[in-house]
Amino acid sequence: MKYKVKEGYICHNIGAGFVIVTVGDASDEFNGMIRLNAIGAEIWRMLKADWCTEEMIVRSLTARCEGAEENKVRGDISAFLEKIRFALDVEE
Repeated sequence: MKYKVKEGYICHNIGAGFVIVTVGDASDEFNGMIRLNAIGAEIWRMLKADWCTEEMIVRSLTARCEGAEENKVRGDISAFLEKIRFALDVEE
């Protein structure tokens, strides 16, 4: 599957963290904020830039994070994508 952030979801840097907020019509679907750490924000940037597969994200983060266990990274990314699925367009 490929994922990409839907229109109307914006990431803002707030102090040491990041938040996702909605604008426009997206506010009808979700009215709140999503708090992200730096890794979550990096994944968000990847998803905002272009269509990404889970595997592309796993490879990118595993390469960047020295000593990261691929299976742990894969599980964390899978859980993250599921948690924010409402904000994503999904292509089979």
